[in-house]
Amino acid sequence: MMRGKPPAELADTFIVNQNGKMVWCKVCDEESGEIKWITCKGAKPHLQTQTHRANVDIQAERKALSEMRCRAREREAGGSEILRGRTMRAATVPVFQAPVQPIPAMILDPINCDDILDEYFGNDHIHMSFTAGVQEDEEEVEIRQLMTATEELGIYDDIDEALAGEFDETVTNVVQEIRQLGLEEESNAQDIQDQRSTFCPIIFLLDMLDNLPRMRLSDTQMEAVLWVMKESGSRNVPSLDTLRRVQGKLQKVTGIPTTKFKSSQGNVFYVNNVAKQLAEDWANPLVRPFMQLYPEETPNWMSETWHGEKLCKEMRTDQLSPMVGVNNKHFYIEEIAKCKDGTYVYPVRWIFRNGELCGDVMEIRKQNGVFEADRETVRSIPIKELNRTMPELRCKNPDAKVRDQDKDLTMFMDHPMRIKAAGKPIYICFMILWGDDVSGNKSKQWNVHWNWYFAHAGVPKRLLAQEFFVRFASTSPHASNLEQVEAILEQIKATHNEPIIAWDSELKQEIMLVISVLHLPADNPMQSTLSSHIGLKGNCFCRKCHIGGSQDFKTSDIGYHQLFTGSLRNSAETRQEIENQLEETLKGLSVEERQRFTGTKDSLTEPIIAELLNRRKIIINDQIEKGLDPNQDTPTEPLHTVLLGTIKYIWGLTCSAIIETENLSTFQARLASINTDGLGIPPLRASYLVQYRGGLIGRQFKALMQTISFVIHDIVKPEILAVWRAAGKVGALLWYPQIDDLEVYLAELSREIDILLDAMAVLDPSRIVQKPKFHILLHVVEDIRRFGPAILFSTEVFECFNAVFRMCSVLSNHQAPSRDIALKFAELDRFKHTVSGGYWKTNDEWTTASTNVRLFFRRNPRLQALLGWVDPATIVPGFVKPPPRKKLQTFPWEATHGAAAIPLFMSTPPRILDTMVWEQCLYVISQACDIAKPGHFVIYGQKERHEQLAFSVGRQHTDLEMPTIHKDIEDTRIMVQPQNILFTINVQHDCSRVGCAVTGERQEIQEREQTERKVVVVEHQDQSHFIINIHALHNAHLLRQITRTSEHLVCSTPVTDDREKLHHLLADKLRGTNLIKKIATQEKRQATKRRKDAEKGEGANGGSRPLKKTKVGQLDNSGRDTGG
Repeated sequence: MMRGKPPAELADTFIVNQNGKMVWCKVCDEESGEIKWITCKGAKPHLQTQTHRANVDIQAERKALSEMRCRAREREAGGSEILRGRTMRAATVPVFQAPVQPIPAMILDPINCDDILDEYFGNDHIHMSFTAGVQEDEEEVEIRQLMTATEELGIYDDIDEALAGEFDETVTNVVQEIRQLGLEEESNAQDIQDQRSTFCPIIFLLDMLDNLPRMRLSDTQMEAVLWVMKESGSRNVPSLDTLRRVQGKLQKVTGIPTTKFKSSQGNVFYVNNVAKQLAEDWANPLVRPFMQLYPEETPNWMSETWHGEKLCKEMRTDQLSPMVGVNNKHFYIEEIAKCKDGTYVYPVRWIFRNGELCGDVMEIRKQNGVFEADRETVRSIPIKELNRTMPELRCKNPDAKVRDQDKDLTMFMDHPMRIKAAGKPIYICFMILWGDDVSGNKSKQWNVHWNWYFAHAGVPKRLLAQEFFVRFASTSPHASNLEQVEAILEQIKATHNEPIIAWDSELKQEIMLVISVLHLPADNPMQSTLSSHIGLKGNCFCRKCHIGGSQDFKTSDIGYHQLFTGSLRNSAETRQEIENQLEETLKGLSVEERQRFTGTKDSLTEPIIAELLNRRKIIINDQIEKGLDPNQDTPTEPLHTVLLGTIKYIWGLTCSAIIETENLSTFQARLASINTDGLGIPPLRASYLVQYRGGLIGRQFKALMQTISFVIHDIVKPEILAVWRAAGKVGALLWYPQIDDLEVYLAELSREIDILLDAMAVLDPSRIVQKPKFHILLHVVEDIRRFGPAILFSTEVFECFNAVFRMCSVLSNHQAPSRDIALKFAELDRFKHTVSGGYWKTNDEWTTASTNVRLFFRRNPRLQALLGWVDPATIVPGFVKPPPRKKLQTFPWEATHGAAAIPLFMSTPPRILDTMVWEQCLYVISQACDIAKPGHFVIYGQKERHEQLAFSVGRQHTDLEMPTIHKDIEDTRIMVQPQNILFTINVQHDCSRVGCAVTGERQEIQEREQTERKVVVVEHQDQSHFIINIHALHNAHLLRQITRTSEHLVCSTPVTDDREKLHHLLADKLRGTNLIKKIATQEKRQATKRRKDAEKGEGANGGSRPLKKTKVGQLDNSGRDTGG
């Protein structure tokens, strides 16, 4: 036996190195994830250490647990579920799917921050400059020698506890002392460094835990987590200080900068760099494939922002991306180019048509060396036809001449963007900017913060609806939104002069970006502020048009009728009016009357009006030249204008009417009986909606808008039902995710809005004057034409993001809230960008995280959900969900619904064998990605063929103006393939036809248990007659496609054929009502005056006077306080 070799009985526990002097323990290596070399003579003492004994116990427990799980799996005889493509599946041999093996993760000692950064990022990607393993320096080797030497002496555990956190310079001194004591062993340093390159998960997982947007942890909670990890036996757990130091280095390397700003009014706040956050989307391979770089012209249909007229028609060519790449060549607009067929063209715009990127070009003719443009004709050519760029042509035609009339075309001059790009691709990147006032507290106490969020306008709407794509710009409890937008626009404008450099993860090269704002969604008061408008309480209450005037004018025949129309404002008029107000102010004239008359009032100019006049600087108008018109680019937002505006007002009138007629209990019972299948919402909580009817929120109003017409048809007067009927149709149209025929859609939407406003005016003429949101709703038609479907500029995702902001505010120290919150959002963004595979630049190289980090995100749907990401590929149309194996019930073919669908005169299909058994599945995924369960109503068909399942279509319902369907007498059953189920619909029972009464009862569910309490519900008498709910938002556009050929089933009846005459009559009625109220108010005022005069007279004659309570509330007869 060689000298120093461990005893033979220990050979199964230890492995010897090549020179035979060092060994390492296999048991401890498997648990700690690293090789720790010790001397051969220290092998036997190592078995007695606390560390080794703990690792042996852990392995024994793991082995016992594994055996127990194997026995459990054998008992269950179950397996993972797989996708199936048919409704009824033969129950043959159970199908199993092997469980996904976890990524092997081994733990290394957190030597210092730099090593942890190396382990975090890895070295397995192109352009990678970090390493995946620990490259130990001399000091770290000495530290491991120290651990090895002290373990031999039985003091490893104490030293390990001291060194498990962070290391400092005194460690080297300890090593030197150990050497002086003769504890140093001769070893090969190469043996110590010869370790497996591995992923260190401790710091990564702790960093993840600290940066989950909706699961924020305070420092105290994080310290508790670290303490529990240490107490549970986890090795190498860092201290909180070490974690924070590592996060600081990560933020410095990969994060976005946070900049301090001082507003024009002296307020200090912090802003996260907007341009660099947008650049991260380009550098993220998860996001980049979905981005749209150019407008797309579609044949009268739209579904995305880039289909709108603003990008396709309104914006100047220099406000869109000027460059397109073809065969590694960069072609710019306003530069001459040569096509493959030898013709010369002058591009003026790049745009998608029929799914192909094209260029709108002018023909260029060359005669006798002189180039002449055909300005009259602009045609479209695919960009693949382009062959030679302008620099190439200029080299071959150095003496080229241009006709005098065409010298303004700058054919042979470099485009300004080409000069700035310096050979890199350059694009215009549009953003959606949202601002609002938000409370920084979770409690009801108001702690105002003015916030700015934004999103990338170049990604599809299904991604914009995800919290993953909402980004934070700035916040402040002191600086208003207009003050903060100065700093944001300053960052945006800086990219127009010096475009930022970004990494294109699809092209694998550097690009340059110019940032522009597309539109400004917000609630109406904020949009009025951004538009330099006086607000909703002014006489001219509309920011988008010149409607309004004094109260007397708005109640006149002409003024009242104009509330249903309006002429649009524009930014040039607004800017000129503000300048006129500034001029009049400096002349000593009062400007308040002018503001009331025009409706223009810029809040930023009020405190510093003289300075603004001298500088001629109106902040929000700085972006007008870049394509932003605040008056027209503040689109009508569905949440605040429709749900929290129109629907809320109608709901209040309805509740008052129901209470007056004492039908509240009937209303609640009917509401509790509403069928919500096909609506995409949970069952209605009728008792809550009725009890807290004065404090409902947006999603509850959305549910009521879709269902209330079926509940109130005979308990309110017809005028209220007519308003809800119109509001339901308007709501369904506004929530279209895709518009198939734009002109037909806009005409229908405009007609339904007119009906809604007329119906509301008939119900209460004063509401049109008092509630501006009814008029503002008219402008949504033009907003949809310019920006796409209304859900694209809905602010619900931004409002939901306030919960993330609120947690950041609560966990700050409230001493520097703007700075602390901005820094935390930068850290949240850093982790999200890193873990999802995004690139960042360091040391002039673009780097991404290691494969282990990226795969951790890709393979963990839980982490994706916590970060707000929903993988679009997770839902498969036609997928059939079988029941769990433990609840599996099989049936013979004769007992299934499929057998009943086969007529008696037909034989069973030969592929269905008598020996087969079948199981009823839980649900099927439709082509519209709906979950269709048994009992749901669906539309099925193939291509252009659509039919209602086992029901026949009747006539239009008289009261609700919706299609009716009726069950066949023969109870016909139809068998269809899962992939032929198109989408689900919502259907309600026709109670008015059958006469269903509120006579049923059911047990109330509390705490997920049935109680003895009874809930009154509607008892449906006949299950043969139903109504298709065309007010449903879910799949409204698909249902409309089917009913397009049957307009008589869904058409709305207008209130009147002569709208202007109706408005004049209503205005006259309103003036009479106002006069009566005015007289009553005057009489009440005079009566009050007479009563007070009488009381004063009695007091003067020595009579008793009514006593007034003071703060103490105890007075004697003379009025003196006796409270002491």
